[in-house]
Amino acid sequence: MASPFANVLKHTLLNYKPVTTSRLPHPAKRIGTVSYITDLKNPSNSADYLIITSPAYYNNPDVAKLANHRAEYNGFDVAVVKTDNIYTQFTESSGTLSIKAFVKYAYYNWSAPSMSDNHPGYILILGDGEEQYTSYVPSFPVREVIPIQTTEAVSDPWFVCVNDEGLHYNDWSPDIMIGRLPVENGTNATVIVNKIIQYEKNPLPGQWRNKTVLARGKDGADLGYIKDDLISAGFEVTMVSSYEGGTGGDVFKTINEGQVFAAYSGHGNPPGWGMGGGINVAFHAGMVNNLSNGDKLSIVFAASCETADFLYPGSPRTPDCIGEAFLNKEGGGGIAYWGASGVTGLGTDIYIAKAYRFMVENNPYTFCLGEMTLNFYLQYWLLSWNLLGDPALTTMRVVPEQGKAELEIQLTDIDFEPIFSKPSQLTKITAKIHNYGDISASNVLVKFFLGDPANGGVEIGSQTISSIASEGEEEVDIDWTPGVPIGAYKIYVLVDPNNIISERSKENNKAYKPIEVNIYQTGWPQSYPEMITYSPAVGDIDGDGYFRGYCYFSWEKGICLESSR
Repeated sequence: MASPFANVLKHTLLNYKPVTTSRLPHPAKRIGTVSYITDLKNPSNSADYLIITSPAYYNNPDVAKLANHRAEYNGFDVAVVKTDNIYTQFTESSGTLSIKAFVKYAYYNWSAPSMSDNHPGYILILGDGEEQYTSYVPSFPVREVIPIQTTEAVSDPWFVCVNDEGLHYNDWSPDIMIGRLPVENGTNATVIVNKIIQYEKNPLPGQWRNKTVLARGKDGADLGYIKDDLISAGFEVTMVSSYEGGTGGDVFKTINEGQVFAAYSGHGNPPGWGMGGGINVAFHAGMVNNLSNGDKLSIVFAASCETADFLYPGSPRTPDCIGEAFLNKEGGGGIAYWGASGVTGLGTDIYIAKAYRFMVENNPYTFCLGEMTLNFYLQYWLLSWNLLGDPALTTMRVVPEQGKAELEIQLTDIDFEPIFSKPSQLTKITAKIHNYGDISASNVLVKFFLGDPANGGVEIGSQTISSIASEGEEEVDIDWTPGVPIGAYKIYVLVDPNNIISERSKENNKAYKPIEVNIYQTGWPQSYPEMITYSPAVGDIDGDGYFRGYCYFSWEKGICLESSR
């Protein structure tokens, strides 16, 4: 499998060099191992997926159940470690610094056989952030300067910023996907773990997987521009706006019907959305506890203050923050919650837009939660946004039908060599085709087009795959000489274009990836040796003696060039 950065940087960097990938959502051919590791400084330790928990939960059966699920479902080597071993073997001035020191050691010294870079790819903190619970695992206190004030919050992503010279603040770019299950007791652990396993192993099909709700409270952003992106990707979008009479009851009703994603922009605090009075949707944790949406579980985003504050002490009415309530709700609620633990500023709707756009552009059908959050952290150094959920969680908009193949291709399955092409340069186009169904697919025709075949695109090649095994994948490639004027184009790949193979859906059989045809000098572009994901890049790319800044498609995209320093 790829490192956590593979799909993220394919989305962010136009000249990211492709690596061999195998996406996560289907049961892996490799069965991983589960280890309860006590000698943490042993460099022979192995972990693709690391669970950090308290001594009281170290031997908890639900922890074991989730660890075994990741080993079987993803093929991960899973390591379970407890905090008291961390504290005694990595003696720093605080528990949080000890955890950071351990994570950094494991990243640079342990192996990770399922990750292409051999570094641990996922960390799950299983435990609450409040000291009174036996499940206590601390989170790091951070101070962030936002447009209106300096805010204090807590940060789990800080633990996985390991590319620094010490343990403090000189690195704000996470290197590992991280999430937390903020369980307070054994009942919470059982509920959340069972929901995760059921969600992935026995996914409930239906139209709900193409539905999302966008809610707007007081001073929240107009999310209409996000709606347009989602509709273009085939989603059915419900808008609930306090400025148009929308209420918390409308949010409750919509989520209860089943929404694969739910998002909110506006004022908030730990108990809920829009709880400050006035023009507001007023949707709170108590209402979440009354949801009955069953297995139609939402992934929830909130551009709002403090709604993911898992240190919130609570009250008799709302004992947890709303983010925890979504996870802890048995028989409904949510499967994950992503939001801020502290005060946020205006304009944070862009973070919701980023999350949706990463999915729509990059992985519109099969979606890994940790990749979305990692993409965000690499572009915005706001580590007070925490993922309450499993970073390895995957969701599928198309659930395979029993007794059928289910073929799929997405943007990240298409690669070019070279990444940019001259008009007369031979270019290799590679496409990876997945079969998530429970039977094999034979004689799978794959066609390549310059432009959308539904709108006059020209076929530039085809290949036939003799067989793709159940839960397997195969690659095909063609050679193409552009022979077109300089400019930006889209290469489309269409799988089973004649509809010969029986599947639940054909919507995920088509994908495209942009390609630039230009006159770059020999050897360009080159990748920058350090991690850098912002733009623009500057250089004499075409060799005409003039330096220019380049930024393609949108401001968050960039090209990395070799440093001349």
